[in-house]
Amino acid sequence: MSNINGWDGSKLEIDEDGQYILAPQMGAGEKNADNTFTGLVMGKAVNGDITQNGLMGYYHGKQSIFLDAETGGATFG
Repeated sequence: MSNINGWDGSKLEIDEDGQYILAPQMGAGEKNADNTFTGLVMGKAVNGDITQNGLMGYYHGKQSIFLDAETGGATFG
């Protein structure tokens, strides 16, 4: 936890031994033919005046799941 607590929260950081990676946001998925995203994003996401922090799933650009890291709440569908 000392590595996480020492991180400034704003940039990508990889320790010199390659044992951890910290970033404000990480994603995995695919870009669809219509230029939308299907996959998962973990971290902080800002969309207009809405900020979410947690795990977000998208299907063709529309959010399909949200696991809220702050409240423990979950939204599916």
